[in-house]
Amino acid sequence: MNDTRAPFGARVFSRQARVRALASLLIATALLGCGGPDSRERSEEGNEIPSRSIDEVLAAHADDLLARPGVTIVYQGALEDGAPCITVGVIDKEAPSARELPPSLEGYPVVLQETGELGPR
Repeated sequence: MNDTRAPFGARVFSRQARVRALASLLIATALLGCGGPDSRERSEEGNEIPSRSIDEVLAAHADDLLARPGVTIVYQGALEDGAPCITVGVIDKEAPSARELPPSLEGYPVVLQETGELGPR
Protein backbone atom coordinates (compact mmCIF):
# COMPACT_ATOMS: atom_id res chain seq x y z
CA MET A 1 0.00 0.00 0.00
CA ASN A 2 1.10 3.51 -0.72
CA ASP A 3 0.88 5.71 2.36
CA THR A 4 0.99 9.40 1.28
CA ARG A 5 0.87 10.82 4.77
CA ALA A 6 3.87 12.79 6.06
CA PRO A 7 6.11 11.07 8.61
CA PHE A 8 5.41 11.80 12.27
CA GLY A 9 6.56 15.34 13.22
CA ALA A 10 6.99 16.52 9.62
CA ARG A 11 5.12 19.61 8.54
CA VAL A 12 3.18 19.69 5.33
CA PHE A 13 2.96 23.08 3.64
CA SER A 14 0.55 23.99 0.89
CA ARG A 15 1.81 25.02 -2.52
CA GLN A 16 0.68 28.59 -1.83
CA ALA A 17 2.70 28.73 1.41
CA ARG A 18 5.81 27.44 -0.40
CA VAL A 19 5.41 30.07 -3.17
CA ARG A 20 5.06 32.86 -0.56
CA ALA A 21 8.15 31.66 1.30
CA LEU A 22 10.17 31.52 -1.93
CA ALA A 23 8.99 35.01 -2.96
CA SER A 24 9.94 36.40 0.46
CA LEU A 25 13.37 34.79 0.22
CA LEU A 26 13.97 36.24 -3.26
CA ILE A 27 12.92 39.73 -2.15
CA ALA A 28 15.18 39.57 0.93
CA THR A 29 18.11 38.39 -1.20
CA ALA A 30 17.57 41.22 -3.69
CA LEU A 31 17.44 43.82 -0.93
CA LEU A 32 20.62 42.53 0.67
CA GLY A 33 22.36 42.53 -2.69
CA CYS A 34 21.64 46.21 -3.28
CA GLY A 35 24.74 47.30 -1.35
CA GLY A 36 26.81 48.08 -4.46
CA PRO A 37 29.41 50.84 -4.89
CA ASP A 38 26.75 53.58 -5.01
CA SER A 39 25.46 52.65 -1.57
CA ARG A 40 28.68 53.52 0.25
CA GLU A 41 28.35 55.75 3.24
CA ARG A 42 28.76 59.43 2.37
CA SER A 43 29.43 62.57 4.39
CA GLU A 44 27.13 65.60 4.45
CA GLU A 45 29.15 67.08 1.58
CA GLY A 46 28.49 63.94 -0.49
CA ASN A 47 32.04 62.61 -0.23
CA GLU A 48 32.57 58.90 0.25
CA ILE A 49 33.54 57.99 3.83
CA PRO A 50 36.53 55.59 3.78
CA SER A 51 35.84 52.10 5.06
CA ARG A 52 39.53 51.13 5.28
CA SER A 53 42.50 52.91 6.82
CA ILE A 54 44.68 54.98 4.53
CA ASP A 55 47.53 52.50 5.11
CA GLU A 56 45.36 49.67 3.77
CA VAL A 57 44.27 51.75 0.79
CA LEU A 58 47.88 52.71 -0.01
CA ALA A 59 48.99 49.09 0.25
CA ALA A 60 46.19 48.04 -2.10
CA HIS A 61 46.79 50.71 -4.76
CA ALA A 62 50.47 51.77 -4.61
CA ASP A 63 51.78 49.18 -7.09
CA ASP A 64 49.08 50.06 -9.63
CA LEU A 65 49.75 53.78 -9.29
CA LEU A 66 53.54 53.37 -9.53
CA ALA A 67 53.15 51.27 -12.69
CA ARG A 68 51.51 54.19 -14.51
CA PRO A 69 53.67 56.30 -16.82
CA GLY A 70 54.97 59.49 -15.24
CA VAL A 71 54.30 58.48 -11.61
CA THR A 72 57.43 58.75 -9.47
CA ILE A 73 56.28 58.29 -5.87
CA VAL A 74 53.16 57.48 -3.81
CA TYR A 75 52.78 58.28 -0.11
CA GLN A 76 50.38 59.40 2.61
CA GLY A 77 50.08 63.16 2.72
CA ALA A 78 47.82 65.62 4.46
CA LEU A 79 45.46 68.29 3.19
CA GLU A 80 45.62 71.85 4.54
CA ASP A 81 43.03 70.97 7.17
CA GLY A 82 45.12 67.98 8.30
CA ALA A 83 42.89 65.33 6.73
CA PRO A 84 44.82 62.40 5.24
CA CYS A 85 45.24 62.13 1.49
CA ILE A 86 47.14 60.04 -1.01
CA THR A 87 49.90 62.08 -2.59
CA VAL A 88 51.06 60.96 -6.02
CA GLY A 89 54.29 62.41 -7.37
CA VAL A 90 54.27 62.87 -11.13
CA ILE A 91 56.88 64.11 -13.58
CA ASP A 92 54.45 66.58 -15.16
CA LYS A 93 51.02 67.48 -13.74
CA GLU A 94 49.79 68.52 -17.20
CA ALA A 95 50.71 65.24 -18.89
CA PRO A 96 47.75 63.17 -20.15
CA SER A 97 48.80 60.26 -17.92
CA ALA A 98 48.64 62.51 -14.83
CA ARG A 99 45.17 63.73 -15.78
CA GLU A 100 43.98 60.10 -15.96
CA LEU A 101 44.74 59.50 -12.27
CA PRO A 102 41.63 59.15 -10.11
CA PRO A 103 40.56 62.16 -8.00
CA SER A 104 40.11 59.84 -5.00
CA LEU A 105 40.71 56.26 -3.93
CA GLU A 106 38.24 54.57 -1.59
CA GLY A 107 37.21 57.91 -0.13
CA TYR A 108 40.69 59.45 0.27
CA PRO A 109 41.50 62.40 -1.99
CA VAL A 110 44.39 61.98 -4.44
CA VAL A 111 46.68 65.02 -4.56
CA LEU A 112 49.18 65.40 -7.41
CA GLN A 113 52.64 66.77 -6.68
CA GLU A 114 54.91 67.63 -9.58
CA THR A 115 58.34 66.11 -8.96
CA GLY A 116 60.01 66.30 -12.34
CA GLU A 117 62.36 63.47 -13.31
CA LEU A 118 63.81 61.66 -10.31
CA GLY A 119 67.17 60.00 -10.53
CA PRO A 120 70.37 59.36 -8.61
CA ARG A 121 72.14 62.35 -7.11
